[in-house]
Amino acid sequence: MARPPDAGESPDQGPGGPAAYIASKIAAERAVRDSGLPATIVRPSIIIGDTADGHISAFQGLHKVAGSIVLNAVPVVPAAPDSLIDCVPQDVAARAVGMLVRAGQTGEEHWLTAGESALPLIEMVDGCVAVAHRFGLRPDRPRMVPAESVDRLLMPLLAEVASHAQRRRFKVFTELMLLFQGETALPSTLDKIGPGLARDRAGLREAFIRSVEYWAHRQGVLVAATAARNGAVA
Repeated sequence: MARPPDAGESPDQGPGGPAAYIASKIAAERAVRDSGLPATIVRPSIIIGDTADGHISAFQGLHKVAGSIVLNAVPVVPAAPDSLIDCVPQDVAARAVGMLVRAGQTGEEHWLTAGESALPLIEMVDGCVAVAHRFGLRPDRPRMVPAESVDRLLMPLLAEVASHAQRRRFKVFTELMLLFQGETALPSTLDKIGPGLARDRAGLREAFIRSVEYWAHRQGVLVAATAARNGAVA
């Protein structure tokens, strides 16, 4: 999905940073338009697991962010609490693409996004903490700080107190969050593609939580938490 950074953001301009990722999406769309071939451009949102059970064949960047919160690995999330994190379940995206292919539509652009139903970051953080509690973990609720404040205040502080590896991990985490967050809702054409595709905010919240639970199961979080408790008791 070619989402330009919001005003005030300063994405990494390096070859592997968010700016390069966004530029690659824009270049791909331009190549399709310039080819003269019949085509429809689809812009999928961040993909999370299946609506029903959270299953997904490969974990995405948002799973890494959610997992870091569950495991109490990030004391700070570089985004404002009301930042919108647009995501859609994989089954919704797959059904939408299938409908477009079967309809044989060309020459259009479609946004496979949550749109106005996108979840604010604070709801996602609360969901991650709730999942952690169900798995027997007690993570600290991370502080949510606007990205510009992280660059201006936190990164200089980390340079004095954190190791190079710790600073690098947090930089990667910050770059991921720059890709995910937005101040305004994205457009969505799911309703136009077909009935029953769009999700309301409550439905997306439940789908996100199931995705986090699936990640936790696959990562053995419950087993590790149980072992830690048993070790503490012993």
